[in-house]
Amino acid sequence: MYLKGFNGEALLLTQSIVKRDGKNTSSIAYIYTAQNGHIYYLGKLVTGDQNYPLRKDDGIIYASNKFDYNTFYVESDGTKMFEKDRLNYGSAQGFTHDENKNYTWHEIGTAFNKTSKEHYQKKNNSIPVINFDIK
Repeated sequence: MYLKGFNGEALLLTQSIVKRDGKNTSSIAYIYTAQNGHIYYLGKLVTGDQNYPLRKDDGIIYASNKFDYNTFYVESDGTKMFEKDRLNYGSAQGFTHDENKNYTWHEIGTAFNKTSKEHYQKKNNSIPVINFDIK
């Protein structure tokens, strides 16, 4: 599977499948890459709720749930994950990174209202779920 940031293939493994709209989805995945004869374990992504499966769009993995909006991609050397965005709906705080990894802290406070929360939840829900092959 292609993941943004890494010029190679990544392997996502899961131990738990839930059928959703004819697809094999999961809320947990272990991420691996292979490079120069070495296998790298990059980490585990978890949404924490089977009702919120992992999603992927344009090489970015969405590991969001009803409390948080989280996105990840692979570093260019293929040896670690990079947390691109994390926004917490309850505390109304979080951070985002742009394409050049420029960091922005968001102290959204009361401005992070129901409309903002719904925007991120709607965005997350519009992203295609990851369909895991069963072998």
